[in-house]
Amino acid sequence: MSRKTINDIKIPTYDDLFTTEEMRQDEKLEKIRDIPLSNITEFKNHPFRVRMDDDMKVLAYMEDWRL
Repeated sequence: MSRKTINDIKIPTYDDLFTTEEMRQDEKLEKIRDIPLSNITEFKNHPFRVRMDDDMKVLAYMEDWRL
């Protein structure tokens, strides 16, 4: 018969005690977030490059007008 050590004892985490399984699974899901364009900074090979060209100026004007 093998002896159990202190490492064999499973102590529940804070999340195990105070969150539901549904909440823990929801936290693992990817989420879409709306962030201001000013929070996106450029870096090499940036996948969401924002060019302030004529089309973008027209779009910005339309957004201002719509609000």
